[in-house]
Amino acid sequence: MIAVARQSKAASNITYLIGDARDVGDNPDWKGKFDKVVSFFVLHWIPFADQPRTLKGIVRCLKPGGEGLVIVDKDNEGLELPTAANLYVKNHEKWGEFVKGYESPVYMWNQSIPDTVQLLKTFGCSSATCEIKTKELRMSEVQTKLFLRTSLGEMPLIPAVEHEAFLDDLWQWAVSHYQTKAPERGYICLLIESVVIHFRK
Repeated sequence: MIAVARQSKAASNITYLIGDARDVGDNPDWKGKFDKVVSFFVLHWIPFADQPRTLKGIVRCLKPGGEGLVIVDKDNEGLELPTAANLYVKNHEKWGEFVKGYESPVYMWNQSIPDTVQLLKTFGCSSATCEIKTKELRMSEVQTKLFLRTSLGEMPLIPAVEHEAFLDDLWQWAVSHYQTKAPERGYICLLIESVVIHFRK
């Protein structure tokens, strides 16, 4: 992804760097250097214990008066498709054998709105707002299978010759859990909840 960006979106005022999001606040070249900082759908790849430190590091990169915008998927009590699919696969008679011991690297944001705002205040933010945005996402069989193929970390553990059967099973499972909300047959309807966090240093 970075290689493509460097090639297709190069500019004299853009630098692409690869690093650990947990360490951004420790970089002396970045502390207090940015007017604006954005982080879209990154924090859920950070373990729960490190999420506050990562958010604090993002705040530390801002100049006084600088603004930050963070969007992260919310923990919806295991009802979101990837989390529910992980559980289905783990407990499946056939597929569960291939994924024994696998733990998902996804950690949906589980802080409450007031706790998130308070956390940002303790990090030195002069203002912070936080809200949950809900969106309905309608997906066809092809879209659902593509999404699951790319988002499930278990996929490489399933033998390649079984991938189509695996995705067919997941589609049938998804239809049984999510199609009742879809406006027409052949689609599933997901309720996506994201936390939108805006703050000023």
